Amino acid sequence: MFNSLNPNKGTPGRPRFQSGDRVRFSICNSETDELEYLYGEVWIVDSYGTFFNDSEPSYDIYVVNERWPDGCLYKHIPESHVDTGIFG
Repeated sequence: MFNSLNPNKGTPGRPRFQSGDRVRFSICNSETDELEYLYGEVWIVDSYGTFFNDSEPSYDIYVVNERWPDGCLYKHIPESHVDTGIFG
């Protein structure tokens, strides 16, 4: 599952990031079952979370990399898994 980059959960209605921000986030690679970090741009902000996680804001993040040269939208990434970090 996800590992938290930020030990503090966000507050519903008060997202730390906004559309256009460049961010780093963590996901679990389903093929290797290992944690990986991706870098992308926030496209959509769900300020009050989503239907399955309303305890913190979440984001839809657009990623362009070697695996997704045409881009891929990662949806519903919880704020606790997003950081400004080092950009790729």
